[in-house]
Amino acid sequence: VPGPPLRPPASAHGPPVPAPAARAGAGPGAASRTRVLVVDADRSATQVLRGVLEDLGTFEVAVAGDILGAAFAAGLSAPDAALFDRPAGDAAAFAAFARRTPALSSARLVLSGAADSARPAPARDGWHARLATPSAVRTLVEAIAAGSRPSLCCATHADRALTA
Repeated sequence: VPGPPLRPPASAHGPPVPAPAARAGAGPGAASRTRVLVVDADRSATQVLRGVLEDLGTFEVAVAGDILGAAFAAGLSAPDAALFDRPAGDAAAFAAFARRTPALSSARLVLSGAADSARPAPARDGWHARLATPSAVRTLVEAIAAGSRPSLCCATHADRALTA
């Protein structure tokens, strides 16, 4: 049955979500909030991190469970920072992906996981900071904050630790 030519859904119906620039002015203070992408295989950990960061009022958080989900989420949110937990996948591959992806190329990359001196320094693979887990809320915020460049952050007992 002949009919009109088919068009890709995005061109026929528009993008499924507003572009990041359109979302920036969506709500009060949205433009001043730091967009963070949390990539962690542990779904409960991503929800805890999302809750903690969003409760601070200065962060807008997107979550993903693996590198593929992170690629999709980054395209939607254009994060200012990405927090990647080692069990979510190959950290070096994620850092390389981030450097060549426009939505992540300027994002601050924070690697989380158990501190291990045998692992390469974060900067060697493109990481701006590394967090030992569990991390204190203050340490987490400092690691993802724009302009902050710690090479290795560790939890302190004076802060409330994140345990997911």
